[in-house]
Amino acid sequence: MPVIVGAETQIGAAILKRYRAAGQATTAVVRSAYAADTQGAASQSPESGSRIWDPRSPLAARSLVMELTVAEPLDLCIVIEDPAVALPQRLHEAHLFEIDRVIDEHVKSYLFLLRELLRHRAEIKQLSGDANRRGQVAVVRTLVAGSASTTPPLNACAAAAFGGLMNALANSVDTSGPGLVLFEPAPARSGEEVLNDAPVRTAYAEFVFDTLEAGASGGNARHRFRPGRRRLPLF
Repeated sequence: MPVIVGAETQIGAAILKRYRAAGQATTAVVRSAYAADTQGAASQSPESGSRIWDPRSPLAARSLVMELTVAEPLDLCIVIEDPAVALPQRLHEAHLFEIDRVIDEHVKSYLFLLRELLRHRAEIKQLSGDANRRGQVAVVRTLVAGSASTTPPLNACAAAAFGGLMNALANSVDTSGPGLVLFEPAPARSGEEVLNDAPVRTAYAEFVFDTLEAGASGGNARHRFRPGRRRLPLF
């Protein structure tokens, strides 16, 4: 059963809708900006029953993965990069608390969550001997580092940290059995925003769904989205 982390984003919601339209039972996970806002986040979730994840807490990441896997191992978990980093344009105007929050929510959170997901995948592989495709992790990038010349410093810091983490994982996780699949927009020209409108973001979600459903990976893989292309051809 696929799990969509970041189902509150437009891309995440579109991926969730596509899986549901295909008749697949899919679990939605939405982020809570702060633990105190959990009820508010639940009321804004894509549907009733969505699970809430507090991205600031390593224990919350572990609890989430344990909750999702208590009945059976995960088949696929799709993690959507959170693009909603509303920060001051100039670094010296950012409050120290705001800097700390950004690091917690947009840098450390992915370390916590992906650590637990990859640990789960390793356990599946150890028990099953790679007999199936369970435990696959797909990460969907929504920001392109350097695509806009006026990117605020903390936004750029968060995007670069996430991109560096994805590159390291894609290059270092072993390739036997289900692996890490990375989706990202193609590099943009200076000042251009790739995912600049709703139809393009929806097309990106379709690209992710089509590629995964085509059996994109027996190990690690990287797929770049360009507007007008639904999925990469299979070789």
